[in-house]
Amino acid sequence: MPRHLPHQIGQLAPHVLRHFAASDLYRNGMDVVAIQEILGHEWLDTTMIYVHVEKSHADDAIGIESLYCRPGIEGAHEKGGVECQIGYFQRNHFVPVPEVSSFAELNEFVGQWDRQDDVRRIGSGSQTSAEDFALERRLLMPLPVEPCETGRLFTPRVDRYGQIPVRTNRYSVPIRLIGKRVRVILHTSHLVVHDQNVEVARHERLIAKGAVRLGTNTWRSWSANQALPPVRPLSNRPARPASSPRCTTPGGSRQ
Repeated sequence: MPRHLPHQIGQLAPHVLRHFAASDLYRNGMDVVAIQEILGHEWLDTTMIYVHVEKSHADDAIGIESLYCRPGIEGAHEKGGVECQIGYFQRNHFVPVPEVSSFAELNEFVGQWDRQDDVRRIGSGSQTSAEDFALERRLLMPLPVEPCETGRLFTPRVDRYGQIPVRTNRYSVPIRLIGKRVRVILHTSHLVVHDQNVEVARHERLIAKGAVRLGTNTWRSWSANQALPPVRPLSNRPARPASSPRCTTPGGSRQ
């Protein structure tokens, strides 16, 4: 202990050891979901509280240099210029608010507006935005070899109705997963549900609180396992016996 936790001598507790073990496992390459299972946490956010990693280690892991993410003077690199251009984009493209049917359609519009801004000159600059970016492109770091997941990870358990809770809402999954724990990646506009490494459901993200989104995947997985009762062909059904004509008087008596 004096070697690994010199500052904790005399005040070691199981809680401190759990923090140290989680951080040491993560620094040595263990997946954070595996650490979650070892610690017995229900939520991944709880595990991340236990994992203490230096910022440089996190930057190296995803292959970025967080030049614009550092607080204080160290991170004040052209911060005002970046915010000014965000305001310009918002005023010129999001006022009034565009009417779209989905986030995918909105993203298509944003892509078009970005391409339109490539020919714009900022301030008194002599080059367009596209020309400036072409000069800066060769100075950028290469993309990481492994893709960087930008969504938030959840591991809920499927309830008896074939639904999972994600934040304040519920989403349907195939009922064959009832009682199992699944992996959910929550993005800005949608969420993806995985069972092991297989995608089992995909939903558009709900914005309101306490809402439920049901999909056809639940019905399909149920109907695929149901055996329909046998149906007798009409040609094989016995003919109904002819009945004698009946006649009733207005008073209802039979004649």
